[in-house]
Amino acid sequence: MTIHIFKITEVEGLDFRRFERKFGDWPNLPSGLVRDKLGPLVWRIDGYNNAPEELYHIPEVRRFYRELHRRWPWWLYFLQVSKEGMAIPYLCLLEQIDAVRVDGIPGTGASFEPAQLLEILRNDFPRMNQLFERAGIPDIENDRRTDAIIKLFCGSTRMEDKCQ
Repeated sequence: MTIHIFKITEVEGLDFRRFERKFGDWPNLPSGLVRDKLGPLVWRIDGYNNAPEELYHIPEVRRFYRELHRRWPWWLYFLQVSKEGMAIPYLCLLEQIDAVRVDGIPGTGASFEPAQLLEILRNDFPRMNQLFERAGIPDIENDRRTDAIIKLFCGSTRMEDKCQ
């Protein structure tokens, strides 16, 4: 696993220089190296630890992830398929999202219109597929990753149940 921590100053200043030096060339690496980069990346943001709201509700964090997605739209291939790896970055891309608290359960959950997320994923899957193809990874592995991503956000991997 590769963890990259964004500093609050980078987030607030939309400063991607350190990130681009470290990861900017990943999509253009030779096929064998692209294959090795499948899914190990997790992003963290340092500096909002005491904020009362969830990261995906903080305007600066939302703006930062939206700009990062615009500059580096290969997330689906490189990010770890987990709540820690994908949830916050993708939730920040949504137009409307609510935090939901359940009595007796620590933390919050996210409530959103699945169609919003599906539209973003539909745009991102082709880039992921191109990297799978360039890396020479079999289609079955691509299908497994696709199903895992959809299950992460929608709770189901069956095609007809995807975020209905």
